[in-house]
Amino acid sequence: MRTIVSISVMLFIITSCSYASPVYFSFQGFKGKYYIDKYQPVYNAPSSGSDTLFDLPAGTHTFGVDDPFAKVDFTIDAGGKISKVSNNIAATAIDTVVNGVQCSKLIFHTSKIFIDASSASFILSAHNNPYPTYQNGNKYYYLIKGFSYYIASDLSALTIPGLNYPGNTIPTLFWFSVDEKGNVQPKDSTIVNLLAARYKKNKLIFNTIPVKINLKDYRANEITIKGHPPIKKDSKLYFIRGLGTLLEYKVDNVDFDFYLIPM
Repeated sequence: MRTIVSISVMLFIITSCSYASPVYFSFQGFKGKYYIDKYQPVYNAPSSGSDTLFDLPAGTHTFGVDDPFAKVDFTIDAGGKISKVSNNIAATAIDTVVNGVQCSKLIFHTSKIFIDASSASFILSAHNNPYPTYQNGNKYYYLIKGFSYYIASDLSALTIPGLNYPGNTIPTLFWFSVDEKGNVQPKDSTIVNLLAARYKKNKLIFNTIPVKINLKDYRANEITIKGHPPIKKDSKLYFIRGLGTLLEYKVDNVDFDFYLIPM
């Protein structure tokens, strides 16, 4: 006679959960736009200069201003601490306590950069808050070290697909970098980066050329540069050397446009 023993086995399935940890960003004067991990949504650094809190899960994350030349990756370990920062020129991490809670803080290294626009208007990639807007005059900007930024001549440079990519014959923007010492330099030695500006320690000085716009030369009542009020009378404007600016006008209800490239 055989005895059959029935054994019931219970399987306990343990699921590993990823909990969010508080991470503070200390912007150190930077007031531009940025993203976390993906381009949308876009955030703006507080003008008050206060730290900003994000609850982020363990894993690798990206803080970016303008991909691919202005970003830093950082890793949050299982204990909720930042264990690795990919770009130590741009930022460092510390452990701290805020309101009695243990957390990590990512501190950005910034430099006070003076941009001398030499009477030209321009778009600075880090300061599209949250949409591209023209900057004017000579002023200081706090920019993150170890990042590269672009200067665009006009809004059309950012809205025409493919216009700013390698192989394009009309340069509409140039790139500069902020190094570890807080000085500006051309991102690379391409002609447009060298033509457009001079680089002196923490000063970026545009090379501009005055251009007289005569409406009668185009048989137009007005000429438009995207994002600016229409030009309705003969004017002298300043343009960044080597950068193309799209001018649009209409004659007998027919639309025309052309790129002005001062050399």
